[in-house]
Amino acid sequence: MTSSLGNAGTAPPARVGAGGGHNRMPARIGTAVAAGAVLILLFLIYKDMLGLIWTSYDFRIFYAAARALQHGANPYDIHQVFRQEQILYPALLSGTEQRELIQQNPYVQGPVLLVALLPALRWTPTAVYPVWFAGLAAMTALSLVVLAHLWPVPRPRARALWLFLSPIAFLGPFFGQVDALLLLSLVLALRFVGRGHHGYAGTVLTLGLIKPQIMAGPLLVCALMAWRHGRLPSYLTGAFAGTLVTLALGTLVSMPALPLLWLAGLGHFSRGAVYAQPDLSSLTTLYINWLPHRWDTALATTILVVWACAQTYLWQRTRTRHDEMWCLMLGLVGWLLATPYAHPHDDILTLPAVWFLYTHRPTPALRAMSQRALTPLFVLSWWLLPAAGLLGLARHIPLPMRGYGIVPVLLLAVLLWQRRTISLSPRRRHPPSTRIRWARTTHRAPRQADELARAIATNRLL
Repeated sequence: MTSSLGNAGTAPPARVGAGGGHNRMPARIGTAVAAGAVLILLFLIYKDMLGLIWTSYDFRIFYAAARALQHGANPYDIHQVFRQEQILYPALLSGTEQRELIQQNPYVQGPVLLVALLPALRWTPTAVYPVWFAGLAAMTALSLVVLAHLWPVPRPRARALWLFLSPIAFLGPFFGQVDALLLLSLVLALRFVGRGHHGYAGTVLTLGLIKPQIMAGPLLVCALMAWRHGRLPSYLTGAFAGTLVTLALGTLVSMPALPLLWLAGLGHFSRGAVYAQPDLSSLTTLYINWLPHRWDTALATTILVVWACAQTYLWQRTRTRHDEMWCLMLGLVGWLLATPYAHPHDDILTLPAVWFLYTHRPTPALRAMSQRALTPLFVLSWWLLPAAGLLGLARHIPLPMRGYGIVPVLLLAVLLWQRRTISLSPRRRHPPSTRIRWARTTHRAPRQADELARAIATNRLL
């Protein structure tokens, strides 16, 4: 069974009465005010961010880990990577706080990233980073181009530009993180699914296994879609083949034990790294500061189980292609809230959900709430809060959590939930006699079926 997700969300245009334009004026004014505030503060944010220690922060770790691998050391050993950082960045290790920030952050990304950086080690990190930044920005731009072809909208260039310049899209290249590659693999997978090629979708999604703690959710959600279409074996075959190629690349190009070292590094990292992170954007940020360690692990596991069960239930109730895409987007946003280790730059995976959300008009009953109230709040939080931790906003507005990046993700989940088109109420169960009589008459002449419908309407049958 194939699907055409390129037209999956095409909904009939909402009818607007004589006062429709007047009713939308408060939403337009609120959005214009939010956009003006964003433009003013965006300049201040980017101007200050470029002078911080965080510029190319993660890229410096990647470069040091690749250099450790080049010298035959274990790139997943934090001590061996730190020795390379002492050689490469002596000026950044002069301060005690800066030294602790660099020393406590290990390398946990996949071996493919190290293999990609090996040819660049002939140049200095300062010379490589601008090229790295440009490549990540190009991946983000290409992802938005694919989205524009997948779900056509009015003024696609303007929408793509606004999303491209947003802090959630900017933070990844700013740090040197490879979240743009995860986004590109996701939108390409959506493109393949739209053409019925679930095997190719599973293969391309494995590119994101560079960060398995983030890409596990999209892999599971797309697996549910393949299961719904009866193409799960093809999807799993493609994902398995892509995983084998990824592991083989790291084994053949560098050292045979590199994939095993990576898995061991992931296990060691997952036990305590979340406690040292200053800026989280998942639900972990709400309880990590006050809940005991033995309870927060249980709570994080419970949240993941609830997310998986809710996704399975919602996918079972999908009926149309639009339902499937809505369920897929809600699953992606829900995963970024449920996974214990997500940062604002990881939320770049919500760009397809934002594009999908504002491709379709809400129902008249929800238009007042979503457009007049929540949409301006979402726009402001989307543009201003992801970079709040870097700018020290927590010192001026202290809150009992690790980061403000969770706010736009929560608002996006609420807006998506308001646009749901599937029925969540249990189906009405008729008495046995009614079910039997309905089954007997559905195959009769249309006249008898109409008589049965009129009998039900006049309560003669029920």
